[in-house]
Amino acid sequence: APSSAATKPLGLRCRGAIDVRFSLLAALEAPAALASAAAGVAVVASRSSMSGARCRCSSVSLTSTPEASVSSSIGPLQPSSRAREYLSNGHLEQAIWLLDEAMRMQQTPDSAAFNDLIVALAQTRHLREAASWLDTAWEAGVDISPAAYAAVPAREALMDVAPRKSTAVVTADSRQWWQTVRWFRQTNNWQGRDHGEQSLRLLSAAVGSRVQPDISSFDAVVEGLKAAQNPEAAAKCLLLASKLQVAPQAARYEAVVKQCCGHGLLEMAESLIEAMLASGQKHSGEAMKTICFSHAVRDNSNEVTSWLKRLRAEGLQPHLGPYRVMSCHRARSGSVTDAVNWLDEACKARLLLDMVCYNEVLAALVNPDQEVEAGSSVRKRLPTATAEAAAQLLERMLEESLQPDTDSFRSVICGYAQAGNATWCAACFQQMTFVRIAPDSTCYQAVLGSLAQAGRPGQEVAKWLRKMVDDESVETDEVAYNTVITSFLKEGNAQEAGRWLKQMVARHLVPDRSTYNQLISDASRQGRLEEAAFWLDLMKATQMSLPDAESYNLLIRGHAFVGQESKAADFLGQMQAAKLTPDVVSYTALISGCTRRDPSAASRWLRRMDAAAVAPNVVTYNAVMTSCSMQSDRQGTELWLGRLQEQRLQPDIVSFNAVISSCCRTGCLERAEDWFLRLQGAACRPDAASYTALCNGYYHAKQGCSANAKHWLESMQGSRIQLDALALKVSQRATGLEP
Repeated sequence: APSSAATKPLGLRCRGAIDVRFSLLAALEAPAALASAAAGVAVVASRSSMSGARCRCSSVSLTSTPEASVSSSIGPLQPSSRAREYLSNGHLEQAIWLLDEAMRMQQTPDSAAFNDLIVALAQTRHLREAASWLDTAWEAGVDISPAAYAAVPAREALMDVAPRKSTAVVTADSRQWWQTVRWFRQTNNWQGRDHGEQSLRLLSAAVGSRVQPDISSFDAVVEGLKAAQNPEAAAKCLLLASKLQVAPQAARYEAVVKQCCGHGLLEMAESLIEAMLASGQKHSGEAMKTICFSHAVRDNSNEVTSWLKRLRAEGLQPHLGPYRVMSCHRARSGSVTDAVNWLDEACKARLLLDMVCYNEVLAALVNPDQEVEAGSSVRKRLPTATAEAAAQLLERMLEESLQPDTDSFRSVICGYAQAGNATWCAACFQQMTFVRIAPDSTCYQAVLGSLAQAGRPGQEVAKWLRKMVDDESVETDEVAYNTVITSFLKEGNAQEAGRWLKQMVARHLVPDRSTYNQLISDASRQGRLEEAAFWLDLMKATQMSLPDAESYNLLIRGHAFVGQESKAADFLGQMQAAKLTPDVVSYTALISGCTRRDPSAASRWLRRMDAAAVAPNVVTYNAVMTSCSMQSDRQGTELWLGRLQEQRLQPDIVSFNAVISSCCRTGCLERAEDWFLRLQGAACRPDAASYTALCNGYYHAKQGCSANAKHWLESMQGSRIQLDALALKVSQRATGLEP
């Protein structure tokens, strides 16, 4: 019965096996052709015995069935369409027979039917059949899907499975060439770049043995090398075919040319173009356009110009791509005039500039290729002329009846922001909203950043942030809030900055750690230590911006400066509890503040530094010496300077000034002059504070020392040291020149 027969497993025929049962089952769909099924099988069997070829699975089907009986059995639908229906119902045998009939009738191949059949055969483990149909689809020019390629294992695809059509007459030369191709497949010699040259040598040796290859043999080798991503070897194979006057099709040349361009082998691609033209092949010009575009991608301006002229000489219309890419290259290099000239050349070539082209050039103008100095992450400011050129391109779009989009306006807004023109940046934003184009977060951030960099008041910057918050189509992020908070901190409005930070946290946004530290620093410096501690606690509650060593050091310095040693030590302990290691900055902050009121605290904290394996630096000793100098402790100052030198540290100007000042405060002027002479012999040079300390010391000394003060003042003036207001006032008072 037909229903039971259709459910039997597919008869897989390999290497000469002829399954008569399959042909009969396939004929069940066409009862009128049943009588001729046996005759068809006999014909195929006789062809197989004549040629010595293998019989492929469904090529055994009714290849000799009369066309009239086939058309009457198939009905109004095309065989390939019916084949897809049978595949969807799981009837592989009927689908195979129908596709065979469609190929015999020379109908246009149905890519979907071929791909579905290959996948279905592979899923039912008929791998040799799937590989044979894959080869047949390739020969028929079917667009093979990735799923079909992936369904056939590589081992099966590499085996000697020929296309399903058989050759009636097999010559000795063609058999030898087929054996060469078979050897290529079995030894995997065209499935990799490393073996491409070896494949070409074997091919050349076959040619040298006077075996005249046909075009299909060259096509097979070229396709294998192409599939192995070895375009260089494929190009050499095509050049060899051209030399033997075996001209492949123009499509084969163009395919290899495109692959060569993709791998940067432009000289090889140009050689293929010349070989194709020399063979008299009719081509579409796509290969020449691809070479022109590849030169444009590599910014080869002269070659692009040459190929554009050649295309026009051939009567071919070039693509917009080379003009667009070259304009972008010139824009990124900062050559605005050349960028516009390439767009003008495209218009002269009667090419329509679309919005995508304009947007790419605009983006290239505002994102130039700039060399960043070593150790710096700041890019150079965009020239104002470049920002204005971007705005002119935007106006050009409007004149050509092209409606700019968000990308267009974003580029112009960012260009004005990078050029430092906050006024025009905001004006372009207003124009964008006037023509009802929705801005994105980048547009808002560009306006906010330009206003902040221009030093505009914090309230003006905050006004734009309110607009961003009210715009429901835009998601306000941390960058916008941090910009506003920084603006308020720069103008000293810590209260407003704190208010915006609290609003930021309320919107579940994470403030930047540096923003927190700026608020802590401002509060600590102005003595608002409770407020500084509040910001530290808020940082602890924010997992993404936990306090770092700088956060704790700011509070330690603030409490130590007002003499709250216990509080400062408490924050030092909190720092250690947070698994942060106190560094030399932490201990120096404690020593600098605490020694102002308790000189003995220096020794105590230095011992703790030594116990914590933290080595004091010059700044640490300077803090102790400065504190001793302010308390007129000359011996203590000189003692700590000696310890500094014992640690093999180099005293700086602060160290010497502390000793000179302590000597002057205690009236040891000769000793102060001695330290001044040592300072002049050291690596550092005296500054205004050094001379001012001596002048002030002689002023407070006994009468008759004004001459010495004048001497040091004249010496300071001869050293071309710039005096600040305080130093000038002290010097004038010491020398009696005060008005």
